[in-house]
Amino acid sequence: LVCLAFGVFVSYSDFWGGKEIICFLTMVLYVGCLLIYRPYVTVLILGASFYGFHQVLLTYQNGLSFQDQEVIISGVAQKIISGDSVNYITFFISLTTICFAIYHGRLNEAKKSKALEKSAKEDALTGMNNYSYFPELAKEYIQGLTENFSENVFLFLDVHNFKAFNDQRGFEAGDKFLVAIGKYISDIFSDSLCARQADDHFVVLTKTEGLKEKLDALNKLVHDYDEAILLGINCGAYHLNNNQEDPRMAIDRARYAAHLISNRFQTVYIEYDKTMSEAYHKRLYIINNIDNAVKNGW
Repeated sequence: LVCLAFGVFVSYSDFWGGKEIICFLTMVLYVGCLLIYRPYVTVLILGASFYGFHQVLLTYQNGLSFQDQEVIISGVAQKIISGDSVNYITFFISLTTICFAIYHGRLNEAKKSKALEKSAKEDALTGMNNYSYFPELAKEYIQGLTENFSENVFLFLDVHNFKAFNDQRGFEAGDKFLVAIGKYISDIFSDSLCARQADDHFVVLTKTEGLKEKLDALNKLVHDYDEAILLGINCGAYHLNNNQEDPRMAIDRARYAAHLISNRFQTVYIEYDKTMSEAYHKRLYIINNIDNAVKNGW
């Protein structure tokens, strides 16, 4: 408003002094750029400013006699001719067009930025948290715990026979199936942290209370999705020991447990325990040292 008032004041004097209204146009351009994030407000303010300034000039002109107008500057009659009005309107239209063009350009950039931010946190297929974002949420949750750590458990969920479902029903039907499973998990574990890791693998951080009932309900929904194909879930679980645990390591242990029952259709749930831990670390040790063992004849 200060800029517009300054432009009107200076250009009003300049116009009747035989000069152009450049100051007003410059201030209007500045205000238009300043308020570009509100295009309709910008157009409203600019329109009111242009119309108001034009009326001020007309009012002053109509208040003078023709002789007074001629002697303002010797030999030059300062009147708003039709050509000036046309130029005036043209500048307003041009500025309005520029404002909307810049606004839509920035809006598209903002949408792209928002889409990138969304893709960094959300699984594109199911709309759940993705696996890149899940550990951040889990770590924040874990660090907020002060007691009863073992009552919080990481679940790694895998679907029995998903490959067979894809082969018989096609990949499009497989994607719909994954979307449905994602919704089942999100609904059943609505008070927990859930994410899709990849393919038909999902992870959950939840409380142990009512866990068996929730898993049974989830397994039934998956089984009933297509009765012609034997479907179900297997779930590996890892209980927290403290609030400093690494979520990725916890998920890896739950996944290791789930892998042990991947071919046991009647077993839905298994917990990672001390025996598994020893076997798991032994397996890692063998994998990490097999080359040295062969090389040294161990």
